[in-house]
Amino acid sequence: MPALTDLSHTLTASYSLLRAWELGKSDDAVKMYFRFDRPSSEAMENGKNYHAHWATQLLKTKTCDLLAGRVLTHPVVEKRYEASRFPWLSLAGVIDCHDEDILFEWKTGKTTASTYIDTHQIGLYGYLLKMAGVPIRRAEVWRMDTTKGETDGIEIDVSFCHMTPDRMGKAVEWAEGLAYEIHEFFSKQGYYDKYGARRKQKEQQ
Repeated sequence: MPALTDLSHTLTASYSLLRAWELGKSDDAVKMYFRFDRPSSEAMENGKNYHAHWATQLLKTKTCDLLAGRVLTHPVVEKRYEASRFPWLSLAGVIDCHDEDILFEWKTGKTTASTYIDTHQIGLYGYLLKMAGVPIRRAEVWRMDTTKGETDGIEIDVSFCHMTPDRMGKAVEWAEGLAYEIHEFFSKQGYYDKYGARRKQKEQQ
């Protein structure tokens, strides 16, 4: 990567931020990072509610509706992890669940679990857990189609993958490339100086 314009600020990059930037949604990336209000859709709110419901179930019973009766051993739910890569970059993410050496990612909607399993989100989360001293052997993406009515029945699918060094390495390489672009954009636009205090204030609330 070329030399950075700004070494005085650190970008804390989540998968959501990186993905928004990759899709060309720079305005969304700015609003997301500096904690500006963004419009929410019914599907987004629906997903948040299901995630909260499953997290509560797991903490109480070590299982949830999505797992179709499977009981976990020591589930860690909705925990944030962060790993420093360079003085200018940290990678971060809130992981839905991990239990022993398995990473779980919950999804809602029509997109199948097999579509998500090969995204860099999975490798990035595996890397974050590895850096936190939690080695992951495999990942599982569980998806519930929450768009169907109650009379249509519940559709659940799951997809698996091994958490290999190659998978994690490619995810980190992908993240670093996009993070460099975001950091340079924020620096040249003066957003760190202009909105940095807002981000810190929102994080403390």
